[in-house]
Amino acid sequence: GSFDVVFNEITKGINDDINLIVNGDDPILRKFSLVSKCNITYFGLEKTKYSFKEMNDVKDYGYCPKCHNKLIFDYYHYGSVGKYKCSKCDFKRDNIDYLITKVDYKNNELTINNNVTITLNNFLLFNLYNIVSTYSICDLMGIPNNIIIDAINKSKINSKIYEEFNIKNRNYTILNCKAENNATYNLSLIYTAM
Repeated sequence: GSFDVVFNEITKGINDDINLIVNGDDPILRKFSLVSKCNITYFGLEKTKYSFKEMNDVKDYGYCPKCHNKLIFDYYHYGSVGKYKCSKCDFKRDNIDYLITKVDYKNNELTINNNVTITLNNFLLFNLYNIVSTYSICDLMGIPNNIIIDAINKSKINSKIYEEFNIKNRNYTILNCKAENNATYNLSLIYTAM
């Protein structure tokens, strides 16, 4: 179904007693704050050197879910995911609880909220979001910081999705993409150009 059909189905299962943990960079998910009084924790990614000022693929969601005016983006990570605000009302990406504030491509690290450093095994954009969402869930559950960081640092991405190897001094990367939509396909192309 469309984004709105899926959103409406998810909304049916939400009550005021739960805590949603969602990507605050996605205006579709930020829309939960308009339809529920539940507690919402947001994670996200600050602008990186691979973020875009201009959209280079089709936007999934270009209008404010509150007043239906155009969303203005400071930058995009992909699709309609990035830093946005409504051109007319107060709907915007703000108050990110767990924010990747730095991605250090040279040292294979990311930093969350300027004080938690995690080692990366790759820079796939979805992996950055997976790491910050995992960290936020574990932190909210009260798991000690050193245990969270150690577990994430030791994690490996599934070799069916991503694998690097070297044959005769030449590096190879296998990046399997379902290419179910333009965003996943474009992200795969962007990653190969990094």
